[in-house]
Amino acid sequence: MSTEVNETLQGALSLALAGATSFDTISGVKNVITSHFRGLKSGAAIRTTDFFNHSFAPDLTLSWPNGTEPSRQVFLRFADNLNVISANVQEDLPTGSVVVGLGSMAQREESAQLSGVSRERDTLVLDPGGFEALEASARVEKFDALVPTAVAKGGRGLFDTEKAEAVATTLHSGIQGATRADAQETGAAASVSESDFAPIQANALEYLLQSLWLGSGASGSDFPGTFSPKNRIGPKELQLLLDTVEIDDLQFWRNLGKDIALRDVIELGSVKFPSNLSRLVRANTDRFLVKVAWIRSELGKITPPGAPALEWVLEDDLLRLDGPHYSAHFARKKNRVERLAHANPRDGISPETLVERGEGFSVQEITAADGSSRVVFSADDVVRDRRTEKLAREFSLEAKIARARASLGSGTHVNIDFERSTAIAVTSSTPPLGDFASISVQALVDLQPADRTALAEFLALPAEIVTEAPTLLDLD
Repeated sequence: MSTEVNETLQGALSLALAGATSFDTISGVKNVITSHFRGLKSGAAIRTTDFFNHSFAPDLTLSWPNGTEPSRQVFLRFADNLNVISANVQEDLPTGSVVVGLGSMAQREESAQLSGVSRERDTLVLDPGGFEALEASARVEKFDALVPTAVAKGGRGLFDTEKAEAVATTLHSGIQGATRADAQETGAAASVSESDFAPIQANALEYLLQSLWLGSGASGSDFPGTFSPKNRIGPKELQLLLDTVEIDDLQFWRNLGKDIALRDVIELGSVKFPSNLSRLVRANTDRFLVKVAWIRSELGKITPPGAPALEWVLEDDLLRLDGPHYSAHFARKKNRVERLAHANPRDGISPETLVERGEGFSVQEITAADGSSRVVFSADDVVRDRRTEKLAREFSLEAKIARARASLGSGTHVNIDFERSTAIAVTSSTPPLGDFASISVQALVDLQPADRTALAEFLALPAEIVTEAPTLLDLD
C-alpha cells in the first residue's frame, strides 16, 4: 500500500487497518510505517519481521551502516490504553526500543506516565502526529534531517506533535546560536539533548554544539552545557559539522581547523554542503599537510553558470582542486595516485614551456629525454640559467623535459614528473597544502597570467582570517 502525497499518517493507518484480511491489515500497516520511517531521512536500514503487535518480538528493526549506531527494535502498538503500553515498555521491551502508536497518544491522562517510563528506559514513543512533525523537520534543507536522524537513533520519551516540534525548534535554534556563541539558545539545545535523548546520542549532539561554539571563537569554559575538552574532531564528528548547517564564516572554519587533520577530511568521501568543505580547506591551507598530487588537464571544460572558478571538493578518498581547465588531486600517500598516473601517461614538456611555467618557483634539477636516453642538468636556478635551453637542444632536437626537482619557500623539495603529471614531496617531507598545490599546478598546467593570479589568491589565507602559530596535526 502507498500513501498519497497529501494523506496524513493517521489517515493512511486507518485505511490499512480496514484491510479485507488480517494479512492485508498487517502488511498495509507495516508498509505505511516503513514509508514514514524512510521519510525521516535518518539513513537507517529498515527490516520488517513476521510479527505484529507482539509483546516482546519487534515488528521492524532499524540499523545504521557499519554499526555506527546501536540498532533499534520497533514495536507497533494500538493506542487504546497507554497504561498497558507503559507497563510493556517497563517490563517487556528491550532498553532503547521504539514504540509507534497507531493512534494519537497526546494530551491524555496517561501520557505523562508513558513519557516518564519511556525516558527512563531510553525508549522512543511516537504517535502519528509526532511522526509527521519529525518528517516536516526532515524537509528543512538547511539542517539536512539532523533532528529526525537524532531522534530515530537515540530519542527517548513520548514524541507527539507538540514535543517533536519543540525539540526540532530548540535544536535548530541552538545549532545556529552556537555558531555565534549565543548562550541562551545553545544552553536550551544542550538541555534538550540531555533530557530527550539517550546518552550516546545526547553526547553526540552536545559535542556538535560544543564544536560549533568553539568554532565561533568563544571559550570552552563559557559553554552552557557539559563541556568535554578531551574530545577530538574525528571523521564522524567532522561529517556532522560539515553536513549540519551551511556556515559562510571563514574564521569559524579557521578556529575549527586547529583540531582537524587533512586525513580526516579526505576520509569523508562526500559531504552535504560542499561549500562548507571548501571553506574549511581554504581557511587551513597552511595547516593541512599533503604528500602527493596528480594533475589532469581538462581543456574545453565548461564551468556551469554561477559556479566558482576554483573550488575544493572530495572525490572518493582524494581532495580535489577544480580549476578552470584542470583538476588537481591531492593525497597523503604516494600509492594513492600511482594508478591514476599510470593510466594517464603524457609527454614531457619543451624547455621553453619549462621556462614559462617556472616563473613562479625555483627549479634546481631537470631530466631531459629524447626517447632513447636521458641527461640530468643541475644548477642553483635551472629555469633562469641561460644554459638550460641550449643544453637541452644540444642533447637532442627532440628533447623533452621529463622531470624536474623544485623547491618550496620552506626548503622542501618536490619531484615533478611531467610524463606522469605528478608532484611528490621528497623523502619524509609533508608540506602545507597551499604551498604544495601552488607549485604542483604551476609546474604541470599551462596558466595564463590571470590564472596564476587567481590561483595565488585562492590558495592564500583569506584576509579576514586571524592567524596564529600553526598546529600540524597531520604529522604521522
